[in-house]
Amino acid sequence: MDKYRSEEKFEQAILLIQRLLRGRSRQNEMYEGKEKRLALIEELLIVANVKPLTEEEKEERLLEAHEERLKDAILENIQGSVIARTTDMLAKELVRFKQVNALKFNG
Repeated sequence: MDKYRSEEKFEQAILLIQRLLRGRSRQNEMYEGKEKRLALIEELLIVANVKPLTEEEKEERLLEAHEERLKDAILENIQGSVIARTTDMLAKELVRFKQVNALKFNG
């Protein structure tokens, strides 16, 4: 009976040590994660301490964002036009090339 109890206590001690080691391992993982993301944490703390924008500042930022989107839309329109013209020219050139080759082989 004493042998059974001592083995049971030994197993309980082993289980306790395993739980402690797992807990310590989790603590280490959390610490490493915190260290890896320290820059992000600092950035979030800085953002949290930024004062709210006034209505004038909000409107100015919205206007700047609108202007940026407008510039992007204009550039995309120009790019689209250039691509469309180039594709059209290449398609016509391909047709002409096929016609020339057909004449060479038939003629």
